[in-house]
Amino acid sequence: MVTIIKKISKHYRLPEVNESAGLSPGNMSIKRATLLDKRRAKKLQKSRTRKFKTERKRLKEMKLAKNSGLEISMIREGKTYESEIGMNEQNVDEIEIPGPPEIKEFTDNILTAPIFIFDLETTGLQRTSDIIQLAAYSQNNKFSSYIMPNRAILNGASEVTKISVIGSQMYYNLQAVPSKLQNEAFTDFNDFVKQFSCQTTSCWPQHQTLVQSKGNIKGNIQALVFSANYPKEFSRQQDNLQTFTDTIFSKAISRTLALKAAKSNLRLEHFNIAVKRNGLDGLKSVLSEQTNQGIVRVTNNKKAIIKIFDFLTRES
Repeated sequence: MVTIIKKISKHYRLPEVNESAGLSPGNMSIKRATLLDKRRAKKLQKSRTRKFKTERKRLKEMKLAKNSGLEISMIREGKTYESEIGMNEQNVDEIEIPGPPEIKEFTDNILTAPIFIFDLETTGLQRTSDIIQLAAYSQNNKFSSYIMPNRAILNGASEVTKISVIGSQMYYNLQAVPSKLQNEAFTDFNDFVKQFSCQTTSCWPQHQTLVQSKGNIKGNIQALVFSANYPKEFSRQQDNLQTFTDTIFSKAISRTLALKAAKSNLRLEHFNIAVKRNGLDGLKSVLSEQTNQGIVRVTNNKKAIIKIFDFLTRES
């Protein structure tokens, strides 16, 4: 009887339950109840400590990582055991989605490696601002070029950079300076970089077309920053990025996320395959997969993932 009442009223201590039921518990029951209450209080106090919460979070993450690891493996590889697999030319399970590239740490001697520094001045802080000056320094060699912008320089930017434009003339600190068009300036910058004997020299021409075809920060920054696997993977990553053109134009994905996906060896067709294999969860598994450095592959933002999913399934 006491046990039954205890199970029903587990939020109350045993003596109180007995008393409310009109029972008179013996010494053994009281000792047992006191022991259980102490254990429960000790467990509750322990569960509130930082150490316990940290360990519980760690175990939960390990469990999720194990489950997501199996899930992402199934999403990336598809079914490999189904009967007549490979008989249908359009079988989506024949295509394997590539995993995130392994990012290797810098192992060269940092004391002897050549250092190349460049800086930009712009018309403002917007991502679409034009570059108005490009300067660089390496191995006692300097480069500086003023670039005629296609848009007005904001007053705040002009106060900081001391650069202004009046008519077709550029000024620095109220002194007239020679300026060049964007293509000319980037060509000169390309020639400046070529004179240094480092790993980037032989690969810089791959940047040239992309750099010259863009006139604002949004295009130039991603062209000037070397990819993680540069230079071997650069061309392939740019080819991957082209597959997201319509998606970016439709604003289903930001250019930043598309660039992250392209650098992670993903193409738009890989998104489609993930959706066909496991719907929204499949897409989420691929985009939120972690790299060997523990960084999210593309994004784990729910709104961003749903937006991409809606774009991919809009005609179905």
